[in-house]
Amino acid sequence: MKATGLQLGRFRGINIGMSLGAIPMLALVTVLLATSVLPRSTPGHIPATYWSVSIIISVLFMVTILVHELGHAFVARHFDIKVKGITLWLLGGAAELDSEPHKPGAAFLIAIAGPLASLGSGGVSLGSAWAMNAVGGPDIYVAGLSWLGLICIVVGVANLLPGMPLDGGHVLAAIVWKIRGNRTRGQIAAAVAGRFVALAIMALGTYELYRTGSWFGMWNVGLGFMLLQSARYHERFLRLEESLGDSVVGDVMDQSPGAVTTADTVARAVESAQSSGHQSAVPILDWSGRVVALVELADLYRIPRVQWDQLSAMSATHGNTDFVVAAPTERAVDLMNRMEGRNRRHAAVVLDGVLIGLIGPEQLVNRSERASA
Repeated sequence: MKATGLQLGRFRGINIGMSLGAIPMLALVTVLLATSVLPRSTPGHIPATYWSVSIIISVLFMVTILVHELGHAFVARHFDIKVKGITLWLLGGAAELDSEPHKPGAAFLIAIAGPLASLGSGGVSLGSAWAMNAVGGPDIYVAGLSWLGLICIVVGVANLLPGMPLDGGHVLAAIVWKIRGNRTRGQIAAAVAGRFVALAIMALGTYELYRTGSWFGMWNVGLGFMLLQSARYHERFLRLEESLGDSVVGDVMDQSPGAVTTADTVARAVESAQSSGHQSAVPILDWSGRVVALVELADLYRIPRVQWDQLSAMSATHGNTDFVVAAPTERAVDLMNRMEGRNRRHAAVVLDGVLIGLIGPEQLVNRSERASA
């Protein structure tokens, strides 16, 4: 699988990509260096020099983020976990692994490898700045590399804060997993801790914004808010996973989902979903009864009402017929993780090529509520 976003190439067999969200971060770092950091530390240069050096340091900054993610990836490979790709994005990067580590020791080493790589990048940058200064190199490059080294160290230390989704949260999860013998409980503990870490970052940012009005305070508030939302999502997801236990898909699925054919209209698909009362997606079958697509009710509703009787339900898929298929004997937790990995909310349950059920958020939540009742 390729990394998402703009494809930058491959390194040691790993696809490297960059999302469009990484461009604002690259621009922000460049502007900060060119208009503030470098002019203050090395006055007297012309603007073109500040901007050219700032671009170089910004690109090196992105390289250090890639090194951080490669740290995770190479250790994961050591434990025979395939790496789907690495994507650089707005708040850093993400290494997408094909599966979870099976032992807490492996989880610990994979998680801590990234921050250690960042600390290593910081050491290399500071060492390069020292060496350049010792031989009388340009002061502006010395300043740029010194800034980069300090930022790498800050990134490495900050990522060790003990709360998901930060690497330190995964380190904490591995430690709790080792102590309690339950991976999910360890991950839930790290997600809960992540909420407190996020709130602390937001509080720090608010204080700094109030005292100085700096953009860094605003950045911390925004970063803390995003971390808080992510921690809450992880916690909900993990508690749902815990409640499913060893349930199989056949225990959870809707056993009589409303379905339509490729010839049926949008109106017929909406009616089919509404008649079930608990269905937010509609399977679409071909002439032989085989499932060829899953269309969400929300996508059907986006079509103007006046066109419901003219357009086919297939038109709401916009040609995207990629959907998750499950067997009734598959563990519900495994299916949920597959759906999460493919960014899908629903799965068609098929036996011998025939649709026998549907799983979506409603079925998973209902099962969770019954388990906790």
